[in-house]
Amino acid sequence: MNKNYYAVKCKCGHVGRNCYLLITYGVIAESAKEAAEKARLIPRCKHHHKDCIREVTKISYEEFLKINEVNSGDPYLKCSSIQEQREIDLSDRIYQEDKEEEDTNESIIHEVYSGKTKIRNPKKFIRFNRYNEGCSYIEY
Repeated sequence: MNKNYYAVKCKCGHVGRNCYLLITYGVIAESAKEAAEKARLIPRCKHHHKDCIREVTKISYEEFLKINEVNSGDPYLKCSSIQEQREIDLSDRIYQEDKEEEDTNESIIHEVYSGKTKIRNPKKFIRFNRYNEGCSYIEY
């Protein structure tokens, strides 16, 4: 069991839509891959993003202690509620998400019409009006 120290730079959230903070965590692991897996499970990391882990580097024990000391003094990581977080000025640390990295699920837009009226919630409409033949789809 060969334990090494890694600095893992992660995207952290809860700072606005399509925004993130970069925070470096100190992780003890056997390999860089295991360190990335452990860091992804740390609270506040954007677990669902495939590019959550930005960088993994092997570090010494002294650097590991320094990273943990910096994180223990970070007000963003200390706050326990949204009210406390709003009191902190994070504007200089926030990065905008790239447009290409956003979900592409909304690339095809379907509009549903019943006659001439546009339906706001097509799934619900179709579920409750399953036998209604008057629906038409328009793709863009």
